[in-house]
Amino acid sequence: MLLSKNDKGGKMMFNNKKGFSLVELLIVLGISAILMAMSAPKYQGMVEKAQDLEQRSYVREALNYVDVHNLECPVDKRISDTVSLPNVPFLGEEEVYQKLMGKLVAPYDTATIGVLRVAVETGVRPSLPKEGTP
Repeated sequence: MLLSKNDKGGKMMFNNKKGFSLVELLIVLGISAILMAMSAPKYQGMVEKAQDLEQRSYVREALNYVDVHNLECPVDKRISDTVSLPNVPFLGEEEVYQKLMGKLVAPYDTATIGVLRVAVETGVRPSLPKEGTP
């Protein structure tokens, strides 16, 4: 509280100033904007990494279905590593497998089993096929 002289009558009155000035608010807003701009790219990278890890876990589960199928079937009925996951035949628990396949996104949903095995083991994301290539 500040004491100030009133123009009318010369009596001392209290001058209550409450709140922040516009300049103070603009400074805080500017600092907030700078901090958000610095953290946004890092956050975006974390989101992409989490999505990629999620896709790899789905692929790992699908590859487990393929491995179990290959262990239980005769040699001539086994699924080769040149087949892409959507082209894998019925693997017993079809409903569970179809839900799993519905969660996969590019490039995981079009890559062959061999490429996906390497991607899961190394952590390297498979590349999208170029247009005009099968």
